Amino acid sequence: MSVYLPIVERASQMLVLQSIPDRGDRRIIADELSSEMLRRLVAHWHDLRRGRPMPSRRDIKAEEIGYALGRVMLVDIHWPSAATEACDPTFRFRLVGSQIEETGHRGLTGRWAHELQPAFYRDAVLRAYVEAAVEGSPSIRRIRYATGGHHLRYERVALPLSSYGAAADTLLIGSDWEPVNRDFFRVYGPLDA
Repeated sequence: MSVYLPIVERASQMLVLQSIPDRGDRRIIADELSSEMLRRLVAHWHDLRRGRPMPSRRDIKAEEIGYALGRVMLVDIHWPSAATEACDPTFRFRLVGSQIEETGHRGLTGRWAHELQPAFYRDAVLRAYVEAAVEGSPSIRRIRYATGGHHLRYERVALPLSSYGAAADTLLIGSDWEPVNRDFFRVYGPLDA
């Protein structure tokens, strides 16, 4: 059984349906997270809201999330303007944790999320980022992929931040993965050269 997710093709603005297996990329709630580190990060995000829809990036203090620093990223959200034909926001990596870079994600800082490879991985990342940005609430996902004998298994939280209290302008991303992923990113590099 598959979940059919609408993906807007930017060039022609046509609605295309893409089939993603249920087991490959599943939205979950915070209580279902296996990762204690990600549960703590989501709880911290909720504490920082203080009655607001979402915290600000200024609220995030490195010393308060030291337990997660190597496995977090800050991602800037670029909302489309009336002058563009794009309908979804785009995402640029501002800061990438050292443990994320060590898994094979070197050189992400300053790059765009739509540059990620392979395509199914990029689509999973963009799906979570768009959910969090548009909804203004956490996107919490469990990812399980296998391709060519290589496995990708991890959990990701995308936590929106807002400088002005309205629309999200940054995402705090936390990832926790199983050791099996090292081979995946050696074979399938996350960026085209």
